[in-house]
Amino acid sequence: MDRRRRASARHVGVRAAADGPVLRLHPSHDHRTQRVHPPALGVRAPGRRACRVLLAGDAAHQMPQFIGEGMCSGLRDAANLSWKLEVVLHGRASDALLDTYHSECFTQNMAVIESAMAMGRVCCLLDPGAAAARDAAMRSGRAPSLPRMPGIGAGLCHSSDDARLAGSPAVQARLDGPWGTALADEALGTGFGVLTTVGDPEAILPTDQLAFPKWIGGYAVPLDGAVPGAPRDSDGRLANWLAGAEAVATRPHGYTFGSVPTVDQLPSLVAELQGAEDWTRQ
Repeated sequence: MDRRRRASARHVGVRAAADGPVLRLHPSHDHRTQRVHPPALGVRAPGRRACRVLLAGDAAHQMPQFIGEGMCSGLRDAANLSWKLEVVLHGRASDALLDTYHSECFTQNMAVIESAMAMGRVCCLLDPGAAAARDAAMRSGRAPSLPRMPGIGAGLCHSSDDARLAGSPAVQARLDGPWGTALADEALGTGFGVLTTVGDPEAILPTDQLAFPKWIGGYAVPLDGAVPGAPRDSDGRLANWLAGAEAVATRPHGYTFGSVPTVDQLPSLVAELQGAEDWTRQ
């Protein structure tokens, strides 16, 4: 390989250009400017599914390296896709459910790519004056923080405008129960979940709706201390997350289907989940 192409990281500078990123090598290696492949800015495939072929991770998108989201985004893709494949392969839903994989992940990944590019513009300043101003802002605390992890895009989510949790990441809380203290995933499982902070789902939902989350591999659990045997939110994370919502439905990969402000609305929330996809009935 040409020695000039083996520049180490300390000999490389990246700057934004109208027609793409530019890689500039240290003068001791090369005086020329070379165009590099677009992954430095983030690239994506136009779609993630073609019949029985599904793309995930770097095959579907390539993340800029600046916020360490390359592997993280691939794991989110795999988590979103794996539970849908399981449900379809077990005959509980038609393969139309797989079409939501692209629509949900595309929006989220594009937002993460934009955040990574913004961080890259901060990290890769070549002008000494601009870099000094950046450093001073960082030390003073004036620099803005990165935005929170965006939720998933349109797909299997509650459609109501007041569903402030729909599509957002759920929290991993610690629960006290007969098992002792354990993470929610370990105590309740990783399937669909219905949680209530007021009352018991067993008493709130009709029989068919109560059976539905369990049938698709989930659970319905009260978090109301007044309900005998209900697990307790030991670290308060669930209470903080659910502030203003008395019931929530979660999805198998750690994201939220939707929430409702009162438990009286829980049957309508579960009804929407039941009607959202072509679930194969029992």
